[in-house]
Amino acid sequence: MITNQANKNQNGALPTSLTETQNSYLNAWLLMKVSAENSVPFFGKRRLKKEWEGYAKTFGLIDYASFSEEKKATQRTSWVEFFQFYGNLCLTDATYGSMLFGLIKAKDASVKEKLGYEFDRICSIFPKELGLKELYAPLQEASEEAYYSLVK
Repeated sequence: MITNQANKNQNGALPTSLTETQNSYLNAWLLMKVSAENSVPFFGKRRLKKEWEGYAKTFGLIDYASFSEEKKATQRTSWVEFFQFYGNLCLTDATYGSMLFGLIKAKDASVKEKLGYEFDRICSIFPKELGLKELYAPLQEASEEAYYSLVK
């Protein structure tokens, strides 16, 4: 697992590269983001639910309830660090906050709002539509913690 000390440089800034665990989170997150862009289809809901259960497994959500308190804290820290890294990447990337084919840069408040909606859509709204709200609740809490630390 990832620790705070191993994941921050001497200045306390976020890292510039991903660990293997964070890389697997990022891969799953990007697939989840594409999947959540659409609404839940009437046909294929079972397949989509199974797909999102696979993403939950990648994030360690399947066994999370059975973890010890220490392991839960470590896992949660890992998620928060991933969301901080991803959020920082989005907030500093010119293309994430651009409009009109990249010609106009959005205001910082709009970019932060977009990031907040993305976290909420993927960790709460879409899992609720699939009947996986309880499973994704710990990930939602971690994304909220990371989001509020980024926009403070």
